[in-house]
Amino acid sequence: MARQEILPAVDAYVAHLAGAVSAKRAVVPDLDCAHEVALMHKLSSAASRMAAGIVALEQSVGALDGTADITDEACRIRDEILPEMKDVGGGHLVACHLYDGKTEE
Repeated sequence: MARQEILPAVDAYVAHLAGAVSAKRAVVPDLDCAHEVALMHKLSSAASRMAAGIVALEQSVGALDGTADITDEACRIRDEILPEMKDVGGGHLVACHLYDGKTEE
């Protein structure tokens, strides 16, 4: 979900903001767009953290393949995968909080 829905939506909104800043500055070159630029930085940073977390999570899940001992697998899920899922979810919550209601899409 994060890779296929949230990240593309955040990227699209950041592109929308960038276009809005460009359009505004085309009309009024010295227009202050600090709010939009700051929001682009926050969203891009949150999306980058989420993307990195997704990669780490996918690697950890892939490393479970071939685990013969179910107890070892369960411990790795508890100790490695669940915290990584929380990290990705935390990035998701930040991105969604910043993105929520910012576009008509």
